[in-house]
Amino acid sequence: MEITDKISGRRDELRIMTDLMGNMHQPMRSTHLLYRTNLSYSQLKKYLSSLLNMGLIEEITKPHRAFGITDKGRTFLDLVGTESNQTPRFGTAK
Repeated sequence: MEITDKISGRRDELRIMTDLMGNMHQPMRSTHLLYRTNLSYSQLKKYLSSLLNMGLIEEITKPHRAFGITDKGRTFLDLVGTESNQTPRFGTAK
């Protein structure tokens, strides 16, 4: 993360998606995700839809509607290094 990101407090799309998936290790209702990730409802719907389409998360309907991370999503988090605040395995050269 660059210094300007820390100052502005803005997150890019990848960070938002990894924040969402990082909160789904146990199935979680959308309301809880909304509060934990500090997103608006429309933003949450957009990101959940994208993650569902990519197969990184799944929708669980019983006993209540919730979202959970898939094996593919866990692999993705491992690759980008956001699980447990790890350093990414694949960095970009500067």
